[in-house]
Amino acid sequence: MFQHRCRNDDPYFINLDHYTIIENLQDNEIYPEVLRVAGMTDSTELRYELQNNIYVIKEPPNDNHWLEDFPQHVLEAKMKLDL
Repeated sequence: MFQHRCRNDDPYFINLDHYTIIENLQDNEIYPEVLRVAGMTDSTELRYELQNNIYVIKEPPNDNHWLEDFPQHVLEAKMKLDL
């Protein structure tokens, strides 16, 4: 995800953030660790709630976090037509 920042941050006024998206957490390999850390036990009710939510986890910034301009593939992207 690109975020346009204030021009006071020149020359790096765009930052690029990365996120991990997890759907159906109960089916993910990290589920047992999540239960352990949260001090919870697996249950039908918990699985039902987890399958009805999406988890968005922001990743730590990497070397490409601060940008002077949008990448070329973004600048050349075409607008979607209204359907």
